[in-house]
Amino acid sequence: MGKALTLEEQKIILEKIKIDKTCFWEIYDAYFDEIYSYIERRVDNEENAYDIAAKTFYNALNTIEKFKFKWISISSRLYKIASNEMKKYYRKSSLFPKVDLTPFEDFIADEVTADTDLKEKEFDNFNKNNYNLLKKALEKLKPTQKETLILRFWEKKSIKEISQITGQSESNTKVILHRSTKKLQKILPNNMLDYD
Repeated sequence: MGKALTLEEQKIILEKIKIDKTCFWEIYDAYFDEIYSYIERRVDNEENAYDIAAKTFYNALNTIEKFKFKWISISSRLYKIASNEMKKYYRKSSLFPKVDLTPFEDFIADEVTADTDLKEKEFDNFNKNNYNLLKKALEKLKPTQKETLILRFWEKKSIKEISQITGQSESNTKVILHRSTKKLQKILPNNMLDYD
């Protein structure tokens, strides 16, 4: 997995790419694993994830001259392209986006062990039930709410980055995050998502 590039490194690479497009491999090397992982958690199989990731980087390379660095980071641009490619994929395939709830498994496990003294089998059942509840609750959200939550909590993106990826203002992104977490808290039992 490549290391994320600093803003200064991104600027230098973009200048190098203007002279020689083969320098794009530095962006590919730095971000492929991160972007592929984002896609893989949302599509039905690895082969489709690789295809979408390849299209993402192909599109990024072909539109690199239009890229305005001051408005959006390379990482945010790649997420935006990947998100658009996944939308195209789902429109063509008539499938529904897959949601990987792995990040919540540790959260649920911590909540259970902190609050109760369950036997291992009871814990597994509790964990599976909460996982299923969370998955059903996420399905009740609008696509923009779900996407915003995924970017914030799964991908650990900042409000600014989410705004750049989704094309919404930062204040609107905050509102969507707030409303979608509140909606999940109402749907889910026992304040399962209390993170204060």
